[in-house]
Amino acid sequence: MIQTYETRPMASSTCAVMAASSSEAWSGISNNPWVFSLDDASVRVVCFHPAGCQPTIFMAWKRHFSARVSAVPVVLPMHGSRLFERMPQSFQEIACDLLDGCPELFDRPVLLFGHSMGAMIAYELACRLQQHSKPPVALVVSGAQSPDRRETVDRTIGLTDDGFLDVLRTYGSIGEDLLHDQGFLSYYLPIARIDFALCEKYEWQTQPALACPIHTFNGEEDTHISRDGVEQWNRFTRASCTHHLFEGGHFYCDENPAEVCAQIEAILQPHIR
Repeated sequence: MIQTYETRPMASSTCAVMAASSSEAWSGISNNPWVFSLDDASVRVVCFHPAGCQPTIFMAWKRHFSARVSAVPVVLPMHGSRLFERMPQSFQEIACDLLDGCPELFDRPVLLFGHSMGAMIAYELACRLQQHSKPPVALVVSGAQSPDRRETVDRTIGLTDDGFLDVLRTYGSIGEDLLHDQGFLSYYLPIARIDFALCEKYEWQTQPALACPIHTFNGEEDTHISRDGVEQWNRFTRASCTHHLFEGGHFYCDENPAEVCAQIEAILQPHIR
């Protein structure tokens, strides 16, 4: 069951300052390193994964959308096929590099979806698309408080590997067997630690409020964020801010992919041709 409610934006137009796999075939294979593929769907759902995960977590979404909607996972540097590329130093830099490096991604209406870390990247990209007069049709921020609410961000810089693994255990998204697998950890830890460090170092800079609507998606049992922090997203848009609650915890979207995709497609209905 999904619970939905709305909070109204402020009058001011400016705000104050785990890997998965899939064997599904993807049409329209792209030579651009930022994406696996691009097809001719009328609307694209551009997806940004959480810290410590890979873009393949969104692969299964393809089967849950109609033919007119395409899920496009973004492949960040140091992830997926870009394992040996340098990770940018900030979410702002990632947004700028994606916009410059893959302009064809934005040649039609896009909805931006980001989960946790991905929500901050999606927000920063929405700001830059608006600056270029190409605003997204909607921004969906999942499992994340507003950009200026950083009090719940995990503090992992300087932790030992054991301390970092203890942080990962609080999310319950990686099996204990893998957390004791040295072969897996030698590959995984450098990527995850950089992702978490980017989250910790992120500093929101004043931006004009977005013209597009914002939708927050969250799990009812998510203990990593506060409802008040989520509801503060209404200060970051001049349009509507609607909140959707799903069954589950921080990784509710892994548990309910069909419901999540159905809600996204419902948001997109006015833009589907």
